[in-house]
Amino acid sequence: VLALNPKHGQEVPLQVALIDEAGCIGCTLCIKACPVDSIMGAPKLMHTVLPQACTGCELCIAVCPVDCISLNDISGQRTGWQAWSQERADESRQRYAFHRARTQRDHDENETRLATQGALKRANWTAPPKAELS
Repeated sequence: VLALNPKHGQEVPLQVALIDEAGCIGCTLCIKACPVDSIMGAPKLMHTVLPQACTGCELCIAVCPVDCISLNDISGQRTGWQAWSQERADESRQRYAFHRARTQRDHDENETRLATQGALKRANWTAPPKAELS
């Protein structure tokens, strides 16, 4: 077994995100950043983290404009794979795969919607009358 190269990070205890309810402005940036869809909420309403689904990836922290997200250790002194169960790792992989499929589906639906709108506009477009030169 090779040790983790320190230039790629350090093993730390398993952490989960916690959103300070008083500081959350409901911007939804953390929801969009979460690769496993562990953050729930709606625009302009307070958000919350599902701790059993959070992987502690820290992607939500960087995008939060009001710095109301912190990480809490949940595995004590255990780090790396000693902090993760195989069940939790498998669930995180499944949630990530679902997230990727959902975001791809949303992208494809948006592209189809825009193409349909564009085709409709082109079909109903009439050229403006030519202005006469004086």
